Amino acid sequence: MKKSCGLVIVLVALMTVNVSCQNIENKERAGRQQFNKMNQKLKSELDLDEKQEISWDEIYNNYRVRFKDLKNDENIDREVKKEKAKSLFAELDKEVLSILNPEQQKEYRSLVKENRGMAKEKHQKRQAGNSGQSKGQNKGQNIKKELSLSEDQSEKWDKINTDYRLKMQDIRNGNDISTDSKRKDIENLMGEKNAEILAILDSSQQASYLQIVDERRAQANQRRGKAQ
Repeated sequence: MKKSCGLVIVLVALMTVNVSCQNIENKERAGRQQFNKMNQKLKSELDLDEKQEISWDEIYNNYRVRFKDLKNDENIDREVKKEKAKSLFAELDKEVLSILNPEQQKEYRSLVKENRGMAKEKHQKRQAGNSGQSKGQNKGQNIKKELSLSEDQSEKWDKINTDYRLKMQDIRNGNDISTDSKRKDIENLMGEKNAEILAILDSSQQASYLQIVDERRAQANQRRGKAQ
């Protein structure tokens, strides 16, 4: 029996490592694809001649390796990496500009500014989304403490909230649905979620939970009123 348990633990550990490695590989692949996509777009827009294209590829291949080495360097903290990345971008731009004619240089600066601006905007949106998700999770943890959930209730609570958070994201990300329809769908989902949560609570917890929900709705309505 002990051997069997040990084997299961080893298998789970191996599966965890494999999944983790796969996630890293997927992120690196996505990064390479994004880098190559931007690279090809710039080359196409600038209408490089054969000699310029050869020099361009040499420069970008060199800096792709340098950026990867910087990203994987665990001896440098996040802020230092940011500064080093800025320096690398500056060096990259300088080398690229040296192989371009004046007209191409002007176009390159414009394209780089546009592409890096879009990348920065996407990064800010991701950070805002992660921040909002963290706040939502913290609120959920606070409610759990107020309700004094048992271990079983806590597990069920987390599963319900995770399931409905994903459903909410799907609705918010849907481009083929009007704002009013999204609002109604979210209200319906919240009703379903609250019903599932109430089902795992005892009568005392249910009363406390409904009171908390009412208070938060009132606060949300008050914020909307001030915004209008």
